[in-house]
Amino acid sequence: MSRAAFARRSSRRLALRHAESVLGGDAGKGGHTAGVDAREVARIVVRVKAALVSLGGEEVKLYAKRIDSTLRGNLGRETDAFLDVLGPDYIAVCVPCFPSSGRVLVGGYLLVNGVPLQKTEVAKDPKNPITTSSAKQLYQAQSRYPLETIHLDDIAKGVESLAARMNEAVERGARILVCDSVSMEDMETIVDALIAAKLKFIPVETIDQVFAAALTPMPEAVREETPVFVPVAREKTEAVLRQ
Repeated sequence: MSRAAFARRSSRRLALRHAESVLGGDAGKGGHTAGVDAREVARIVVRVKAALVSLGGEEVKLYAKRIDSTLRGNLGRETDAFLDVLGPDYIAVCVPCFPSSGRVLVGGYLLVNGVPLQKTEVAKDPKNPITTSSAKQLYQAQSRYPLETIHLDDIAKGVESLAARMNEAVERGARILVCDSVSMEDMETIVDALIAAKLKFIPVETIDQVFAAALTPMPEAVREETPVFVPVAREKTEAVLRQ
C-alpha cells in the first residue's frame, strides 16, 4: 500500500459536498458553472469564503480544494477565495493528475487518455468550451494571484531540489503552483517536497491522495484526530462520464 493510500485510510476528513446544508441556498453548486453569469459566480465565491470561515479553525491542519478533472468551472476564482481567507502564509498547489483515469499534466498541458484537453469531446461543450490545454492559461484567465509552473524535470531532480525550487517560486511572489505529474510517485514527490520546504499549502486537484499523503508524517494518534477540510462541489457532464 502506498503512503497516500495509507494516509487516506488514516485521516479524518470533513468533505463539504452540499454546502447548502450548512450555509443555505445554492452554496454547493459552484464546482462547474457553465452558463452561470458573473453575479452568480460572485455569489458562489462569497459562499466558498463563508464555508471556510464557518467550518475552518485552528484544529484544521490541512485544507484542500477539489476541482473538475478537466479544469472547467471556477478553478481560479475559488482558489483565490481560499487564498483570500487563509492569508499570505498559504499557497495553492494544483496537481491535476488522475493516472487511473488517464489524466496527466505534462509540460503544463493536460492530457486526457493521451489527447490534449482542447481536442477532447469535453472541450466541445457549447456552454463551456475549452480552447487551450494549458493549465496555467486556464488558471490565469481567472486568478488574481501570481502563478508558476513546476515541470517534470523539476520533479525528477528529487525532493530536496524540488523543495528549493518551490521556495524560490514563493520568494518571487508565486501564490499558486501548477505541477506536472504523470504518476502517484510524482504526486508523492511533490508532497514530500512541500513538507520539506515547510510551506503551508492548499492542494488543488481532483483526487485526495496528494493531501492525504501530507498527513502521513504525523503520529497515528494525531492523524486520526486531525480534521481535514475539503470543500467539494462538482458536477459531471455526459462527456466527462464518457472519458
